[in-house]
Parts: sequence; C-alpha cells; structure tokens
Amino acid sequence: MKLQERKPELDLDRISVAKPCSASWDEMTGDERSRLCAGCERQVYNISALTPMETRDLIASHEGKRLCIRLFKRTDGTVITSDCPKGLAAYRRRVTRFATAAFASILGLFSVSYSQTTFPSDIGSGQRGVTTLMVPLVEGRVIDQNGAVIPNAKVTIKTSTGKKIVKTTDENGRFQFLDSRLIGKNSIKIERDGFNVFVDIFMSTAHERIDYCVRLEVGMLMGDITILPPPQIDMRSSDITTTFRVN
Repeated sequence: MKLQERKPELDLDRISVAKPCSASWDEMTGDERSRLCAGCERQVYNISALTPMETRDLIASHEGKRLCIRLFKRTDGTVITSDCPKGLAAYRRRVTRFATAAFASILGLFSVSYSQTTFPSDIGSGQRGVTTLMVPLVEGRVIDQNGAVIPNAKVTIKTSTGKKIVKTTDENGRFQFLDSRLIGKNSIKIERDGFNVFVDIFMSTAHERIDYCVRLEVGMLMGDITILPPPQIDMRSSDITTTFRVN
C-alpha cells in the first residue's frame, strides 16, 4: 500500500529575510498589505498585515519563485502577523496595571518629592518636573508598540564630558539614573535586540527630574524571503513528508 505524501505545515517563525533591502516602505505605492517597489518593480508583501493562513498561502503560491516581504520579529524570534495584537491585548492590560502599581510603590520607598507630572502625549520626549534632590534624576519606562513593558533593555547616557553611564531596564521596563554628572547636556540611547534604537538629547540641572516613556518599534527587515531548514528528521517515524522550499 502506497503511503500518501503530505507536506508539513510551514512554521512561520522559521522565515527570515535572505537579502535585506534598503528601499523605503513609505515611498512605495499600495496599502498596508502589499506595495509596489518602484526600484525593482516587484510587489512587497507586509507579513504583519496578513494572517498566518494568508502568509502560508502567499509563500505556497510563490514556491520556486522570488518573493519579497516586509517582516517584523519579536526578540524571541516570533514572526508578527495581523492576529498578534489581538492575542496580546489582555496581557498588555495586565502588565500595564502591574507596572503602574509597582512604580507607585517604588516612589513611596524612595520618598522623592517632586511636582506632579504625567507621561507626555508625545512619547519619546522627557517629561520634566522638580525634585528636592541636589542632583538630576532621569528615569523612565520602555514599552513595545503593543504597550507591553520591555525588560533588559540597555539604557546608555553619555554626559557632556563624554562619560558613559549604562543601566538596564528592570522586569517592569523601568530605569533610573541619579547622578551629579548628568548636570549639563546629555544624550540618551535605549536599545534592545529586535527593536529599533531610541536616541534623544536633553539638558538637565540639579533639582530636576526627567521622566521618559519610550516606545520601541519592532525592528523591520525587508527583502527576499528564505526559510530555515526544519529540525532533523526522526527516523523512527513512518510518516513520509516533503520539504517545502522557497528560492
């Protein structure tokens, strides 16, 4: 009896961009799902605007052909598709509530006195306030494009004398610098693998508090698609499969 040949379902997280392209997505014509690149006259497909099923159908229809995509991945390697924000909504609300409660508790422990401030509507610009401290206080919170906090992000402040002070965000995505060397003109850089880098320049003085709420966008790759090879075949299995490959 001849066993029926079947293809395994494509693991979207094994997709990567073989040849990154520097073309600007914003300069292409089309919609959020696909746009035409004037440089190479090829259609570029935005995976983050497609469902997993649509993405698999797209790749299947281009088997043996070149396929250009716009791809976003989280730090854990997960490919972002159109259904991802829905699945993260409840988690984002829980994390945001927890982070806010934890921050209020920290302020109580430190007993830092400052004028009441709120996070700015223009995320990325430090919100300024006044403290009773003799040195500048620079702190903030780092979140992703879905509002979830980002722990272990590297935060570097370069002072006016060229000295670099480096810290990482905690489990609530928060960071804090309390240092006399911050008096004057400084630059701040926030980076995390898989995300675009945030950079800002600010002036600070004694008795001043600067609060940042920074949203890091997931790093984007665009170019020809490639699919990593599947795990080694288990010889104990009797299933017969074929390897799905896109050139």
